[in-house]
Amino acid sequence: ERTAVESSSDVQHTIARYIPSFSAKNANGDNVNEEQPYAEAVQIIAHLTRDWSEEGAILREEFGWIKHQLWRYHYEMNQTTESVLSPILVPGAGIGRLAFDLAFAQDEECTNDYFSSYPFAVEAMDNSIVMAAAAYHLFHYSNDSMASNQGQTQIYPFVSDSLSNEVDTQRRWDSAQIPEQPVMDELRNMHDRQPHQRPKLSYTVGDFVTTYISPSKQGQYGSLVSMFFIDTATNIYEYIMSIRHLLKNGGVWINLGPVQWHQNCQLHPTTNELRDMIEAAGFEVQHWEVSENLVAYRHPDDLDSTHSKERGSRSTRSEAYRPLKFVAVLKTDDSSRKSEEECHL
Repeated sequence: ERTAVESSSDVQHTIARYIPSFSAKNANGDNVNEEQPYAEAVQIIAHLTRDWSEEGAILREEFGWIKHQLWRYHYEMNQTTESVLSPILVPGAGIGRLAFDLAFAQDEECTNDYFSSYPFAVEAMDNSIVMAAAAYHLFHYSNDSMASNQGQTQIYPFVSDSLSNEVDTQRRWDSAQIPEQPVMDELRNMHDRQPHQRPKLSYTVGDFVTTYISPSKQGQYGSLVSMFFIDTATNIYEYIMSIRHLLKNGGVWINLGPVQWHQNCQLHPTTNELRDMIEAAGFEVQHWEVSENLVAYRHPDDLDSTHSKERGSRSTRSEAYRPLKFVAVLKTDDSSRKSEEECHL
């Protein structure tokens, strides 16, 4: 019998201990209770495939735009070996691939062997202990696997899908390997480096607003990268003011993702209304666009990709989005940053 994960039992046990019991679904196959969107094993498997397998590489091409913006501001603003954009906060990090890629981004212009060629110190954060456990296990299990030559983990991301919209029965058993080989190579190379030359990556679990609105977090971050995050806000004003609070003056906020407001959201602004809110909070918007290109949510087959052309469509339904991309810089005028008493969340 096949399961969604085929590897050592430790993989399944480490993640499964954090997964809640079965949640009821309605007639459409949707969760009756949407409060914990990550609280199912199928979500972990889907995120692992999208973020850490070769099959998901096409979906991760959007990461390139984020990295391009970071490098642009890094070279424009940086005067020292350590980037002024550090530390970078990545809220809603999920299983951590974007944070991993940013932390492992190397500065080709760094020629001093003593200093690290990884200029970005990255702090990932998420409110889901399920995703955090999966990310932790992935990083540490990968290291242990390489040491014991166990290699990659094979997963079956479509096994647990609902029995609807399927075209080809056999494609339910398509598998993927995680992590992809370049990640394994990066981790091997990291262990060959001195501690001060290694990437700087940490992970925090908690609620975004309550964690980062504390006085100790004020002005502590050089930049923030939000991807698939802002539309999770119960109150978007809280997110905006929390980001303003934690960024240094001149700090950079880079965003990419849909504006598909979740069920918990009290406000549902349009993208132009969202821009007005961000500018009113003291940010200068330097780039703003809604992409004309569709990006698949889960798998390249959701769009007319090379995969679907070669093997045929996987489903009679597809899910895609046009990402909102923006770069906003917190104004350096001290008068634009009001005290906690003046800015009520």
